[in-house]
Amino acid sequence: MRRSVAVARQNASFAVEQAGRPAWGDEMMDWIVRGLLALWGIFFGWMGVSGLIDPQTLVDTFGVSGDAMAMNTIRADFSAFFLMAGGAACWAALRPEHAKVLLVPIAAFGLALGGRILSIKLG
Repeated sequence: MRRSVAVARQNASFAVEQAGRPAWGDEMMDWIVRGLLALWGIFFGWMGVSGLIDPQTLVDTFGVSGDAMAMNTIRADFSAFFLMAGGAACWAALRPEHAKVLLVPIAAFGLALGGRILSIKLG
């Protein structure tokens, strides 16, 4: 009887010791998600920087047009949007404990999508 109690205590202490560690599959999935998040951030950061340098690339990519004043707006707004999203994604990939920073680009994308849907409904 004493031996079974000792084994049970040993198993319980091992379970408590292992409780703080993720399983191997969970850790691998974390790295995969962080890698995809970093790629997303790098791509959006690159889009933002290229829009700052040459806004014509954003005009060609998204099919918007306008005069010189519109090009300044495209340079400022599109670049800020992409740099904000890319920076937040890279920050969350590097520091997963700060993953709440992803709420900012999620909100921005949601507002942009809502504006698009409203524009379609209003004509």
